[in-house]
Amino acid sequence: MIVTTGRPRTGRRVSHPPRHKLLETLRAQAAGSPTRAPLIAAVSGFLGELAPETVSAVRWVADEARARQVELHVVSVVEWRSIPSWSRRADTLIMRELQRSADAAVEAALDIVRSEYPTLPVHGQVLRGDPLAVLRLLGLGAGTIALGTRRLPFVGEVLLGSLSAALSACAPCPVVVVSDRAPEPGHVVVGIDDGNETAVRFAADFAQRHKLDVHVVYAHAPVLADMTVFRRDAERWVAEELAGVLADYPDVAIRSSVYLHRTVDTLVDQSRGQRLLVVGRRHRTRYPALQVGSVSQGVLHHAQCPVAVVPT
Repeated sequence: MIVTTGRPRTGRRVSHPPRHKLLETLRAQAAGSPTRAPLIAAVSGFLGELAPETVSAVRWVADEARARQVELHVVSVVEWRSIPSWSRRADTLIMRELQRSADAAVEAALDIVRSEYPTLPVHGQVLRGDPLAVLRLLGLGAGTIALGTRRLPFVGEVLLGSLSAALSACAPCPVVVVSDRAPEPGHVVVGIDDGNETAVRFAADFAQRHKLDVHVVYAHAPVLADMTVFRRDAERWVAEELAGVLADYPDVAIRSSVYLHRTVDTLVDQSRGQRLLVVGRRHRTRYPALQVGSVSQGVLHHAQCPVAVVPT
C-alpha cells in the first residue's frame, strides 16, 4: 500500500548541498549543545508517493522536533553512480528520474510537515551517495534520525537486511525506526542491561517531554541458576542502576520489572500498545547489515511500536 500525498508545489525548491556542507549546517544549528541538535527524517518514494511507514516516520519525527523545539531536516539520498561519457543515453535518463523522484519525495514529506506542524522550522535536502554512508555521516551532527521500515519475515531480515537495520547498527546518534502501525496512546518501555544508562536516559527524556511513564525491563533467561536468588540479585542490581536516573527525573514515573525469559521475546511482548521501545546498542561492526544477533536488531522488525536504538 502506498500513500499518495499529491504533486509537490512548484513554488518551493529542494536544496542539493554536498553532504559535508549539510553536516556543517547541522552542527552549527546545534550551537555546541547536544539538546539543540536538529532531527532528520530520512525519506524515499516514487514521484511524490510515500509508503505508509515513511509517512509514519515523518509524522513521528516532526512531533518530536516540535517537542524538543529544534529544526527538522527532511533528507533523501540518491545512490548516484558516475556515468561515463560512452554510456548509453538511457543510463543518464534513469539517473535523472531518480533525482526527480527523490526531489518529489522530499517535497511530499515537506507538505505533510508544513500542513500538520505549521510553526516547525523544516528544510528539505537531496544528497548523492550511498544512503547508509551518507546518513551515518549526518548522524555526527543530528540529534536523532527517523526512518520507516517494512516488517519482514525473520529469514528475509537475516538474508537481506534493510537500511533501517544497517543504520541502527552503526549510526553515531539514536535511530528511531517506525512502521506503518497506527500510533498507540501508551508509554515508554526501555530494555536495561549492563552499561545501558544512556538508553534509559533517552527514554526518560522522551517521557518527560511527552508526559509519559517509563517501564524499565530487565529480561534474561538464566541457565543452571537458582531462579529465586537470580531474581532477587537482578532486582537489586536494577535498583542500583536506576538510582541516578530517578534522582535526575523526579517528575517522571519510572517503574522496573525483572523477567526470567528471553530478552528479545520479552521486549517485543512488552512493546504492545506502547508509544516507544528504547534499546541500547554497544557493539559496532564493519558490516552492520550482517549484525543480526544483538537485542536491538532482534526487536527491530518485530516490535509493536516505534523502536529507538541508542548507541551507548
